[in-house]
Amino acid sequence: MKKVRIMTLALAAVLIALLFTACGGAEVSVKINDNGTETTVTGTDNMTVKQLLEKAEIKLGDKDEVTPKADAVWKDANAKEITINRYAKVTVVCENDKKTVELAGGTVEKAIEKAGFKLSDGYEADVDVKSRLKDGMTITLSKLTSVELTADGKTNSVSTKAKTVKDFLAEQKIKLGKNDEVTPKLDTKLKSGLKIVVKRVEYKEEKKTETVKFETENTEDDTLDEGETKVIQEGADGKKEITYKIKYVDGKEESRKKTSEKTVKEAVNRIIANGTKQEEAPKQEEAPQQNQNNSVQQAAPAPAQQTEAATEKPAGKTVVSRQKIYDCDGSGHGYYLIKYSDGTEDHEDF
Repeated sequence: MKKVRIMTLALAAVLIALLFTACGGAEVSVKINDNGTETTVTGTDNMTVKQLLEKAEIKLGDKDEVTPKADAVWKDANAKEITINRYAKVTVVCENDKKTVELAGGTVEKAIEKAGFKLSDGYEADVDVKSRLKDGMTITLSKLTSVELTADGKTNSVSTKAKTVKDFLAEQKIKLGKNDEVTPKLDTKLKSGLKIVVKRVEYKEEKKTETVKFETENTEDDTLDEGETKVIQEGADGKKEITYKIKYVDGKEESRKKTSEKTVKEAVNRIIANGTKQEEAPKQEEAPQQNQNNSVQQAAPAPAQQTEAATEKPAGKTVVSRQKIYDCDGSGHGYYLIKYSDGTEDHEDF
């Protein structure tokens, strides 16, 4: 029975086609755009638009608009397709304001405009503004928050419907690394004028070898004359390896912290001996004492007998110390600093 029915329907279709052809119509294939949905129907060019839509099993509402008109014969319509704009009655809600508008074949954006609202005023619809209207739908507009975003070397003003910094970054498809820093905090609620800064943070370790300067030690040596010096040990610089943890922010070094330090080579100090030995002063001959009862007059020495010792021991005073001081030019020459018992001083070259 099923096969008989199929054959009957097929035969009926053939008879209908022959009937239309017998009436003088040429076979045509017509494209139909039904409010954005496309389909194709086959008929004859002497059929009306309404007949072609019926053949495609497409029904029109009372307020739907069709182009060309429903009663137009296809061969006279001079059209490439049949366009249907479906009637829709929609409600647009913006904050505390609500408006109802009617359109045929319009988009969400057109409905918003007809309701008297502007997306450019910082509003966003809860549906795609380019989508087609559906009868009875409600379009809700939300006020966007304007914030400033600085990330990855760029600063932009962005309007968003996000409520927190975390939601905003997710909306902008900004992924955070484990060390990245965000200000303000992620749970901060958005408000107009808020500045959000994302810093890309990276830590690196750096090892650096540094020189340890040797020091100079001074010691006393009583085998060296006072004023003399002698290098006992030459100095040598040492080395140490220091490890730093460096913080880079957006590719630039912001700070470094020393995490460890180890000695690679010990520094050797320079040792200098300073002489402390003083020359002994020559012994002073005692002058003969004058007896109070017997006046003993000492004969004055002859001029030929006045020696250098006499110049070193002026009458009435004795030599207390005799210090050798060398010239700074390294020639080995210098002078003696002679101190006397009466507090006076004298110099003598050598």
